[in-house]
Amino acid sequence: MKIERLMRLALVIFVMMMFSVSITVTYGYWTSSVLGNSYIKQNQIMIGEWQTLSEEEQSVQDLETSAEWIENNGGPIGMVYDNFTVTNGTQVSFENILLEGIEWDILGTGTTDRNNKRPTIGFVQVIDRTLNSFNQPLHQILPDAPTGVLPYPEYSFFLANDVLNTNTNNLSSIRLNYDVVITTSNPIDNVTSISFYAYRGLYDSANEGTTYNPLVSREFTVSVSSDGINWTNIGSGTPGNTTSMSASFNYYSFNVPSNLQNLGIYIRIDFNGGSVFSGGNHYYSRLVIDELNINN
Repeated sequence: MKIERLMRLALVIFVMMMFSVSITVTYGYWTSSVLGNSYIKQNQIMIGEWQTLSEEEQSVQDLETSAEWIENNGGPIGMVYDNFTVTNGTQVSFENILLEGIEWDILGTGTTDRNNKRPTIGFVQVIDRTLNSFNQPLHQILPDAPTGVLPYPEYSFFLANDVLNTNTNNLSSIRLNYDVVITTSNPIDNVTSISFYAYRGLYDSANEGTTYNPLVSREFTVSVSSDGINWTNIGSGTPGNTTSMSASFNYYSFNVPSNLQNLGIYIRIDFNGGSVFSGGNHYYSRLVIDELNINN
């Protein structure tokens, strides 16, 4: 009996000791703020910090990662960085890029005009209208090709400045450059309509020349498909333009046909902004899209 009492007492003491110890475990990934340092406070060991990327940061990261993959696999990313090297019909693809909260596949096509004066290839950039300490745009309308310049947020080739939509005053938008098609990477269920603001992008005299403005207004088309193969056009538009840094964008809303509203559908925006020769000059276009919403 004495032995049993001793065993019970030992068990009680052991349990009490277990509950008297508090262990806190934190999880994270290494960031520049903690590399090379360890923080020990009581019995908690900090091994890193969780960081959540903003939507803009995630979009830029997706584009840069995809560009790196294209380069490593011998793709024509150089044509995106330097349009003067574009050959007609060349295509470049960016996959699973987060834009406006939805993942998209981007397909750009190279177009050349007479004498290859102003060749272009389609791609997408994120518009960030942030101002620096001198109240000037942090980013260029047409960023320079990446050559070891300052890293994000001061610089990314896929971050640009462009006209502000006074209907929303959003600092962030997306821009479709030249001949480019964006298609949702996956089908989306129960979509009733697609809506957004749009306007033609701004002319950059510093990088596009001062002889004449090569930008012209071009049409976009919105289509939907239940299988990603057969497409139904549900609307199109040719937005307005301005020479000012801000303007009231055109608003568009396109209804999905009723027979497709209860299905998972792919959505496509096709911008016909590639290079052409007309009236003795060479032209192309860029399209700024703001508050792109897929409504369901």
